Amino acid sequence: MDLNRSLLWTVGLGWLGFLVVGIAVGRLFTIAQVTVLIDRSACNAEGWQQVSDRYSALYQAHQRKNIQLAQVVIVSDLGAEVRERLPSPAEFDRMKTSGEANPERFDQLKSSFDNVRVLACETESTK
Repeated sequence: MDLNRSLLWTVGLGWLGFLVVGIAVGRLFTIAQVTVLIDRSACNAEGWQQVSDRYSALYQAHQRKNIQLAQVVIVSDLGAEVRERLPSPAEFDRMKTSGEANPERFDQLKSSFDNVRVLACETESTK
C-alpha cells in the first residue's frame, strides 16, 4: 500500500512539473502579433514591387508561424480598410495604388497599434 502511494505521488508530481514547464515555455516563446499597415498612395511599379516583396516575406513568416499577422490595414486617400482576412501575396500583387499620401493620418494610425510593420513605397521624399 505504501508503495502505491509513493508511486502515485511521484507520477503526480511528474505530471505537475511537466505542466508547469509547458506553461512557462508557452509564455516565454509566444509568437509576436504584428499589425501590417500598408500605404496605397501613388507609387511607381518598381516601388510597389518592393512593397509587395516585403509583404510576401511577412506572409511567408506568418505561414511558418514565426510571426502572427494580427491584421492588415490598407490606407489610401479614401480612408483606412481593415481586411477581415489576410490577402495572399497574389492578391496583394493585384492591388493598385492611387491618390496622395496623408502622412498625418498615417502617423495617427501607426500610433494606434502596438506592434506595427509599415509597408510604404519609398519615394525621393521619404528616402
